[in-house]
This record gives sequence, C-alpha cells and structure tokens, in this order.
Amino acid sequence: MTGSMSQIVGRINGRIDNKIRAATSEIFSNIIQMTPVDTGRARGNWQCTIGAPFVGEDASGSVMKAQSVIPRRAGSVVYLTNNVPYIGKLEYDAHSRQAPAGMVRVSVALFEGVLNGSS
Repeated sequence: MTGSMSQIVGRINGRIDNKIRAATSEIFSNIIQMTPVDTGRARGNWQCTIGAPFVGEDASGSVMKAQSVIPRRAGSVVYLTNNVPYIGKLEYDAHSRQAPAGMVRVSVALFEGVLNGSS
C-alpha cells in the first residue's frame, strides 16, 4: 500500500508542478506581450530568474528565454524583472496608448480572476 500511496502522491505533485509552471508561464507571457513596443527595448528586457532578480539590462530577453527558466518543480521563487529606466512610466503613467492600465497590474488582475473563478 505504501508504494501505491507514494505513486499517487508523486502523480499529484507532478500535476501541481505542471499547473504552477503553466500559470507562471502564462502570467509572465501576458506581461511580456502586453508591454508596449516602440523600439522593442522594454519588451526585450524582461528577464526571468530564480532566486534573485536580474540586475542590469539585456535587450536580448524574450518569452522563450523566460519560459526556459521557469522551474520544473513548485517551490522556487521566480522573478520577472525589467530594468529599463522607463518601465515604471509604462506601468503607472497612462501616457501609453498601448497599455494605459499597465502590463503587470492587468496581468495580475486577470490571473487573480482566474484563481477566484470569475474568469
């Protein structure tokens, strides 16, 4: 019985890991895709790291890069960082016609809606 219980727990943990990975990937992808593209610098600077936020700028970032870093198992702290000097203006100032309500706030609200069953 212990062996079968262990297998059941393993399968459940695997499903949980997959759901968390998919949710993390979806919210990060939403944020990146919602980032306005003028020169591409802001969208290209999203960096996904584990354990500590990315420091500096790296315009070669992309959704694929972010998704490849998301851990396979739940429990790690994952950061999505953007260090372009004007990212705060894009998020909080309504001057952007492409994302007047921001990217992060909208993505988090959508995700919370899904978690709460309202989406």
